[in-house]
Amino acid sequence: MALSKSHIALFCSGSGRKSEAEQEQEEQERTMPSHILLPHLNQFLRDQQFTLHITANFNRPTTYAAGRDKIKTWASFVDRKLHGRLYYRKPIEQRLFFVALPEFGVCADNLHFHLLAKVPDESMIGFRQVAEANWLSLVKYGSLHVQEIVASEGDQQRVVSYDLKEVGRGENYANWFFSTEFAPLISNNQ
Repeated sequence: MALSKSHIALFCSGSGRKSEAEQEQEEQERTMPSHILLPHLNQFLRDQQFTLHITANFNRPTTYAAGRDKIKTWASFVDRKLHGRLYYRKPIEQRLFFVALPEFGVCADNLHFHLLAKVPDESMIGFRQVAEANWLSLVKYGSLHVQEIVASEGDQQRVVSYDLKEVGRGENYANWFFSTEFAPLISNNQ
C-alpha cells in the first residue's frame, strides 16, 4: 500500500485527524492576513519619506532572483558613479536607499519592480543623470522610469498604496527587499 502525503502527515504528527476548522486556524497562524499586515506596511513605508518612485522594467520574462540580482548590480553601479569606487564606505544614509516591490504586469507576465527610493539632496541631479543609463547597460530591452514624489501626505499615500497593490499575490510578498540588504555592515571605528 502506497502512503499519500496526508497519510505521512498524520503519521508524523502523532495526533489524530484534524478538522478543517483546525487546519484553517493553523494556516492563519502561519501567515498574517493581508488586512492586518498591509496597513502597517503602508504606514511604515510612508514614514520613510521616499522622494522617488522608480519602475524598473525588464520587458522580457525573468525570475525574482534574476530581477533582484539586476537591481542589486544597478544600485551598486549608481552608487559608484555618484560616490566613487569606495562608495561602500559611506554611511547608508548618504547613499541610494530603496525598497523594491515586485509585480507582474496585468496584460503580460513580465516581472517588473517598483522602487520607493531616496538619495541625499546633493546626489539628486547626478542620480537622474546616471540611473537610466546604468539600467539600460544591464537590461538591454529594459526601461527605467523615475518620478519624484511630492512631500505631501496625499502623494505619499497614493504612491505607496499603488506599489503595494500586488504585494500579497503569488510570491511577491516573499520577494520584496530593501537596498540595505546589499550594504556591508561597517563599524563606526573604521
